[in-house]
Amino acid sequence: MIDRLEQCGLKVRLTPFIEWIEYASWTYRKRILDGRPSPTDSPPSVFLTGAIQEDIMDRLWDTMAQHLGWGHRTTVLSSLDAGGEYVSKDQLGEAILTVGAPLSEYKAGEIDGVVSVIPLECMPGKIAESHYLSVEQDYGLPSMTLEIMGDSVDQRSIEDFAFTVKEHARTRQNGAHQNSMTKNIGWKLGRKVISTALTASAMVPLFERKNGVAAASGRQEIYLTPSRHPVTSRKGANHSGDV
Repeated sequence: MIDRLEQCGLKVRLTPFIEWIEYASWTYRKRILDGRPSPTDSPPSVFLTGAIQEDIMDRLWDTMAQHLGWGHRTTVLSSLDAGGEYVSKDQLGEAILTVGAPLSEYKAGEIDGVVSVIPLECMPGKIAESHYLSVEQDYGLPSMTLEIMGDSVDQRSIEDFAFTVKEHARTRQNGAHQNSMTKNIGWKLGRKVISTALTASAMVPLFERKNGVAAASGRQEIYLTPSRHPVTSRKGANHSGDV
């Protein structure tokens, strides 16, 4: 799937699976703070382990990001805050992460679309898919949900989505550029000129004019959210939903 999306000119960012570790720790803490700890929960251990775990993850991410050019790390808290507009935090499961993680990165200007790969009739995936419609209306985030059951995905659907993402990225970039020009204000204070400007994020690909035609100078980046459940084909073979 990643190869096919990249062949259409998109840059793919796979969901970091570290988010599920963070989310599990968050649910433990939430259960204790809500006054509903399980008999095996040890509050001091849960909070101390969570703090150490988060520190280790931050250090590892920062170290790798310096060498591999990664962007900022989308934390579970930022995903929950973004996804909480559509899915209740009390509804435990991956639906809120599937909505919130890409929305958080989209707001930060790091992606231009999201592809959600789920098994056939996966309930958390279907919940997320229904909310993606509202997310697109509210924020403009293009999305495509693919239900996999061992069958090949229609190439036309992928190409249509890639076209939508590219057009949306161009519109978004042009809007940000015009907004920058509008907000580029200069005024004189005595002999000094003060200028303020809001510029577009460097993560959003720029477009150049070549022979009168707009051409992308970089690839649009999308967020791929694979299901965390195994996918079973009609032939009985198991395919990891992480592919």
